[in-house]
Amino acid sequence: MNQDNLGSHVDILEQETAEQAQQIAELQNRINYAENENIQLRKVQGQIQLVKLLFYGTFALLLMSGVLITTSLFIKQAEDKKIELYFNFLERLTLVICGAGATSMASLFRSNQNGNGD
Repeated sequence: MNQDNLGSHVDILEQETAEQAQQIAELQNRINYAENENIQLRKVQGQIQLVKLLFYGTFALLLMSGVLITTSLFIKQAEDKKIELYFNFLERLTLVICGAGATSMASLFRSNQNGNGD
């Protein structure tokens, strides 16, 4: 009787061990999924910060262009060449920042087909 009781107790322990191993595997899968979600979230947050920075830079350059336009109305004709150089510089800089912003926005809203966050 004691041997039979011991055998059933071992069977119960083996069954519990199998259940715990299954639970551990499920928890590991959940942890991996949560880590992938966290990585994806950080990536998107970084892209959003970059887009914000590019927007603020573009806005500041447009404000500087407006200031140059306003001040050019009150400056002598001899200074027009210098202002024209500033306008050319600001125009090129604005175009580069807008291009970088467009690229960032495209990658921000790109859908991932492979599903691993890359």
